[in-house]
Amino acid sequence: MSTEHKQTEEQIAIGDAAATGDNVLVEAGAGCGKTTKLKQIAKRYAKEVKSHRLGYIAYNRSIADEAKASFPRNTTSNTSHAFAMRGVDRSKLDLPFTNRKGAAYALNIREGVKWGDGPESVFYSPDKLAGLAQQAVGKFCQSADREIGPQHVRFIPGAEEYMDELRTIVVPYARKLWERLILPTDKLRFASAASPFDIWLKTWSLSDPKLPFDTVLFDEAQDANPVTEHVVKIQDAQIIMVGDSAQQIYAWRGAEDAMGRFAAAHRLTLSQSFRFGPAVAEEANKWLELIAAPLRLKGYEPIKSELGPVDEPKAILSRTNAGVISAALSITEETNGHTFGVVGGTKPIKMLAEAARDLMAGRGTSHPELMGFSNWEEATSYAQDEGSSELKVFVKLVESYGVDKMADVAERAIDEKYNPDILISTAHKAKGREWDTVRINSDFQEPTDEAGEPCEPQKGECMLAYVSVTRAMQKLDRGSLSWVDNHLADNKHERPIKQALRRHRARQANTTIEEES
Repeated sequence: MSTEHKQTEEQIAIGDAAATGDNVLVEAGAGCGKTTKLKQIAKRYAKEVKSHRLGYIAYNRSIADEAKASFPRNTTSNTSHAFAMRGVDRSKLDLPFTNRKGAAYALNIREGVKWGDGPESVFYSPDKLAGLAQQAVGKFCQSADREIGPQHVRFIPGAEEYMDELRTIVVPYARKLWERLILPTDKLRFASAASPFDIWLKTWSLSDPKLPFDTVLFDEAQDANPVTEHVVKIQDAQIIMVGDSAQQIYAWRGAEDAMGRFAAAHRLTLSQSFRFGPAVAEEANKWLELIAAPLRLKGYEPIKSELGPVDEPKAILSRTNAGVISAALSITEETNGHTFGVVGGTKPIKMLAEAARDLMAGRGTSHPELMGFSNWEEATSYAQDEGSSELKVFVKLVESYGVDKMADVAERAIDEKYNPDILISTAHKAKGREWDTVRINSDFQEPTDEAGEPCEPQKGECMLAYVSVTRAMQKLDRGSLSWVDNHLADNKHERPIKQALRRHRARQANTTIEEES
């Protein structure tokens, strides 16, 4: 947020702690002005210790660019990738690009592998194996590991029976690919699940670099890439680490909460949000209660935020990519002249539609979520029996609308830079964003057990819900997250009774065992 307010007692305490030169950890809630506080720290150093050098590690490029324009001259602001680019040889970025087929040839993968017989057999061609090796390199680049291993080969839905053998086959190719990627004399630049910048970040991290700063300001530490976390922690400098542990939503792609492992002399909080009023803060606190977070947010009184239905929201947030497709299809059918865009673009929609089309034709696909199936029937059967909720929703969308309509919706979406009336996003991609009005889509489902009864939600799902509801500034339509009220009520009134029943049954069971003995 660009608007600066009168400093709160929490903000003053953080500034005083930073002035000691000790390491500082700040747990900052959604919209609580943590970047503003870091800017104030940099300004204080600029005024009191003019020779003091600060490095601000931003979460993404847009935040880094904003910091460059607003932080004082004593601060060098960049993303971790940009810092890495200063410390490695960038010459290979301009080399010819090689796709999966070219990678298979370069890695000397001449034969594929096959499991099973008949029409249900699965064949992994050389280029598909090369693709898995590229993805393994991508996962390795996001980890703190110093060597590629089986843990970096992604799990493939439908491939459970031969996954161990597949990993054994792929790992040597991935290691060979990594060696060629970092070889100065190699004349090829390979496609990978990691961008070239991720590769240079990993290379830089493995060199254990030292940054030329007296203080390192590390933002969004709860979703730190383990590679960046390693670089930060080895610095001979004061480290001021800020983040919101309740927004740690990228564990699925290797991010880890660096805050829980950080040794700091001062551990402080920012709980006053300036993004929304009390109504949204209260909603956010429900999810913080579910994950047993120590922090509770205070809403900004001048903002009269509210909960309720929103017919024409500025943003629609979904749990999954399949939910994004569903929302886009709904807008297309009920458009009323409104334009829409998809945060991050529509490439994932197009890729899913194309993968479904390939499976329906019985020719297999290289799509990461569907490459374990040889035809559409296998995918639908797996989705019904064992598939993830996202795969189930995707299958339902394909069968309800067809791949052609899905592809057409992707074409209709306009680029965000042209200011569409409605933006559709996954909750993950909405992180760091804010809109006046937000509607939660229908794919945030209340958790249930095997008997279909409500059960305790997973911590990661509660964190994602917390991120979602805190994107709204003026009005929030809770949609499919409204079940939290009943869940909290049940916990409050029924949990003690259930716990007493469990203790009673346990005592009965122990008595029976003793009598039988």
